[in-house]
Amino acid sequence: MLQRDHTTVALLHYAQLLNAITGIGGLIAAAIIWQMKKDEIAGMDENGREVMNFQISLILYTAAAGILVFALGLGLLLYPLIYLAGIAFPIIGGIRAANGSFYRYPSIIRFL
Repeated sequence: MLQRDHTTVALLHYAQLLNAITGIGGLIAAAIIWQMKKDEIAGMDENGREVMNFQISLILYTAAAGILVFALGLGLLLYPLIYLAGIAFPIIGGIRAANGSFYRYPSIIRFL
């Protein structure tokens, strides 16, 4: 039987904030937490998949913005929005997880 641990699930979401400092550290930290705890904590696998989909989507959106910068000069407007989404949505997800509910990240591509 899986244990309930809302704090660790919330930490999974908050770990993504490392991206603001390291660039990709949030993806790595969240992946480690998810893989280590997905079979032990209820809801960890579902939340982990959501977080990974969000991280992969952010990488793709950033790459697309980079292409738009060089092709059309428009991508510079997208970078601040992507950066803010990378901070705001994990905080919202962490708060929801701490309260025991699931947060579905908006505007992501569902790979997993």
